[in-house]
Amino acid sequence: MAKNGSLKIGDFGLAVRQSGNGWSEDEGDCVYLAPELLNGQAGPPADVFSTGITFYEIARGEPLPKNGPEWSKLREDQIQFPENMTAELRALLASMMSKDPSKRPTAAEVCNYALIRNAVNPAMTKTP
Repeated sequence: MAKNGSLKIGDFGLAVRQSGNGWSEDEGDCVYLAPELLNGQAGPPADVFSTGITFYEIARGEPLPKNGPEWSKLREDQIQFPENMTAELRALLASMMSKDPSKRPTAAEVCNYALIRNAVNPAMTKTP
């Protein structure tokens, strides 16, 4: 986190060409792995899942499991949200972490959620 409070998240543990070639199951960080990647189905929805589960980890305030029953539940639409989490954030995260990649919003749609728009530093979103 920068002194001004901004946060940048980057993960290059798994880089895949859009065609899906060159991916193997033992690359990347299993904590943020989208369920479809276990079947070799790489694509933009997997990135939305990984971003959603990262937001979930930040919002819940504790590390996510690397395996086990809770790891599986997070990929089966069985998410245990903290009681203090707003309904709006729950809905956004549930959609981003949907087991079905076709039901996840696109990255552009995520950026259009009021919750995200209101949280983004306006100075960082201005175009020249």
